[in-house]
Amino acid sequence: MALILVGFPEDKGFEDNRGWSLASFPNRATLQGVKIKMIGMATPEDLQGTKELILRDFELQEGDEPIATEEDLLRLLADQIAGMIEYNLEVLLSNLYRLDVQEAKVNYALSPHCPEPANVALARLVLERQKQRAYTKKHFQQPDLEDLDGLEL
Repeated sequence: MALILVGFPEDKGFEDNRGWSLASFPNRATLQGVKIKMIGMATPEDLQGTKELILRDFELQEGDEPIATEEDLLRLLADQIAGMIEYNLEVLLSNLYRLDVQEAKVNYALSPHCPEPANVALARLVLERQKQRAYTKKHFQQPDLEDLDGLEL
């Protein structure tokens, strides 16, 4: 599966390749007005990094069967989000804000116009955002800071 960087025209920096977000779309109709850039194939390491971020951020644990595919992870996350929508919507919205999932996309996922159930649509948004974060962490690691003697608080 390829990772796709998607920039929407209303996004800041659309023309200069900043403000890209990862996304997958269920049908071609949703691709109108969207600029797409392929960045390579997802690897098992990418899935592992994404899985670790999601498990941590949504306080999930792997069950008896390990999460082996992206679909397994999506299913687990969608179930967790369904419970959060029903019982703890404020915490869910806070998590989405903290993860920097775009508000317009969240609003669409929660709207009646979205073709998927809200929990699945939100899980897809979280999964795609976490893929982007895992990719960024992997490819743009900061070097360890040395020579910080005397800067303790």
